[in-house]
Amino acid sequence: MTGPVWIDRLYDPDVVKRLHGTLEDEESTKSLKMKDRVKALLGVVLEELPDVPFYYNMPSMIHALNANSIPLSAMFATLASHGYRVSQAHTNPNACKTNAPLELVWDILRCWVKRHPVKTPQVNSSAEAILSKEPTLVQVDQINFNAKYFPPGRNKDPKVARYPQNPTKGWGPGTRATGKRQAENANEELGEEQKRAKTDDDARERAES
Repeated sequence: MTGPVWIDRLYDPDVVKRLHGTLEDEESTKSLKMKDRVKALLGVVLEELPDVPFYYNMPSMIHALNANSIPLSAMFATLASHGYRVSQAHTNPNACKTNAPLELVWDILRCWVKRHPVKTPQVNSSAEAILSKEPTLVQVDQINFNAKYFPPGRNKDPKVARYPQNPTKGWGPGTRATGKRQAENANEELGEEQKRAKTDDDARERAES
C-alpha cells in the first residue's frame, strides 16, 4: 500500500500537557471510569519523540535474525549514549522511535547476536544477509546490555501504568458476526420482534374488551 505520509507533528504537546495535568485533579475526575487508561496514554505521548514519524518494531527485527529478544532498555541506552534521541511509541510498547540511522540499530542487534549466538542462518535468508556484515558503528564490548534507560520526565514509580491492559477479555469493538453466529443473532432478533408483537396484540385485546 502506498500513498501520502503524514510527517508533521501528530499532536500539540501543550494541549496534551494540559489534559494530563487536568487528570491529576482527583476530585474533579473521580467519575471518569477510563481515567487511568487515558492518563497512561497521555503520559507515553508526552515522552514520545514528536518529530520522528516512524518507528522500528524490535520484535520484528529480532525475528528476522531468529535471535532472542533484546531488552528494549539496552537498545535505548546504547542509542542515547551515541547522542541520539529515542522513545517508545504510544501505539506500541515494543517500538523504538529514534533519529539514529538504521545501520546503527542493526549494528546493535549484530552485537546482541554476538553476545547471544543463534543457529547458523539459512542460506540466502535475511538473517544471513544481515549477520554476514560486521558491526562498524559500535562494538559488542561498548554495549552494556543490562543498562536501564529512563527518558526525561518519565515517572519511575513501577506502580504507574504505561500501557494498561484491557479491563476485560475481548474488550473493545467486536468483529461482525458471520455464518452460524449471524443466523443465531437474526433468530434472536426475530424472536424479540415476535414477543413485542404479541405484547402489542395482547394490549389491544385488553383495550377492546
